[in-house]
Amino acid sequence: MKHEQADQLPWNEIGLRCDPQHVAPLLGAVPLDEAIQRLKQFVGWVSEVGTARGVHVAMTPVLAHFLGQPGEPRLHELNELVEFTRSGRFDPDNEVQRDLEYGRFQIEYRRFVASRPPDEDAYRLFTELDRLPLAPGPPWEPTDEDFLSVKRAAYEAVGCARFLHQFKASTSRPVIVIGNDKGQLLGGGYGRLWVVEPLEEILKGDFEIRYDRVTSHGTMRLNVPSPFPKQFIHRLCDEMPHLVIVDGAGASRLEGAVRFSRVPRGYANWFAVFNQLRSEGNGTAAAPGQELLPQDHLSELRKWHEYTIVGDEIGRWTTPGPQYTSTLWAPEPEAAALLGEIVVPWRSPLAGDATAQVVYANPVIYRSDLDDGGRQVKPAGDEMPHYIGRSRPYYLDSVDKRLRVQSFVEGTPRLTTWGETNDNPDGPVGCLNPVHTVFGFGAHGFERRAVGPSLSTCVRVLQELIKTEIDRII
Repeated sequence: MKHEQADQLPWNEIGLRCDPQHVAPLLGAVPLDEAIQRLKQFVGWVSEVGTARGVHVAMTPVLAHFLGQPGEPRLHELNELVEFTRSGRFDPDNEVQRDLEYGRFQIEYRRFVASRPPDEDAYRLFTELDRLPLAPGPPWEPTDEDFLSVKRAAYEAVGCARFLHQFKASTSRPVIVIGNDKGQLLGGGYGRLWVVEPLEEILKGDFEIRYDRVTSHGTMRLNVPSPFPKQFIHRLCDEMPHLVIVDGAGASRLEGAVRFSRVPRGYANWFAVFNQLRSEGNGTAAAPGQELLPQDHLSELRKWHEYTIVGDEIGRWTTPGPQYTSTLWAPEPEAAALLGEIVVPWRSPLAGDATAQVVYANPVIYRSDLDDGGRQVKPAGDEMPHYIGRSRPYYLDSVDKRLRVQSFVEGTPRLTTWGETNDNPDGPVGCLNPVHTVFGFGAHGFERRAVGPSLSTCVRVLQELIKTEIDRII
């Protein structure tokens, strides 16, 4: 009967969203009309405490039972409990004070699972949380596989630096190096974190370095990003420096094609807009061969809404003049390149100053003696350092995935986002580091604490190791 009454409550009039079963203790204690009135009072108090103290309170069976006690609802007692929690006097044995924290838990748990869970599951997990703190784990250190990958990354970065200096020696134009910051890692992407930032000391003075962002994850073939600010677009028009855009990619599954990430495809789509604006303003068409992208792709792209929108945006700052030519660099070029999902013929950088170039550079060496799941990875051979054969190309790009391991405190369900298997419930398998967050109760109520080093800490350690190895190689 109580559940039927809960289903019949005027929820919109009350202004409350919750699992109807959570209000059952109140409906069993007072008549329906009085229950509605008390729920309205509770909703008003929730709004007040949320506005005044930034506390999000959600209905639970314990709070419904509290509202159903004889007499007027003692909302002032809830105020006192909220104040106790905020001042560090939380008592997890007080169920009412504990359940005032359920709203905060709901928010973090939904972020944790990236969706809205059934309320009954979330509330059950909430009631099973343990007290914090936990004992600190051992300090983090790179694994043997990490050290091998650091050496590989340094070797590849040095190869990129040698190309940059050779390219610089062939031209009097300024050369700007862009370590793409695709935002999938905290503070950067592959081109920024594992190539350009470790090379900063070696490149400074001869090159200008920038970290513009074009994302890779979740993009599609016709996306047109807006990576550059107005001032830089003015420089592209007035000075036309060479640009070398550095990013990595996993190995290709297409034989005879070096794989580039979706990042160069995004930049290439943008430069298609820029080149068209430069040529149309000059009353001429873009010169044949300047665009790396196929003509059928360009024909479709120029009708796409993002192409038009970006053209309207940067057209205000783009003046008539020569266009950029797109070229490619990799340590071991092939007959073709795969830009995301677009196959283009290989075009190596040009020497001299006649043409301003955008060079899409992928410094990853696709050689290894490890099985790489059918991708186009050649054996390392005797000419390569031993660590190339014993490591995997592009390994460091997944450092955030291997570190993004999250769990509940021991004694409650453990959830992970990477590497855990059913036969190993105590932790992840093959992770760079089992860094995770835990949910529990502390002196200030519900808390979500980080256990282990942050991703930024691990990236910093690996970068320093790469820099040291670069110095050793040079």
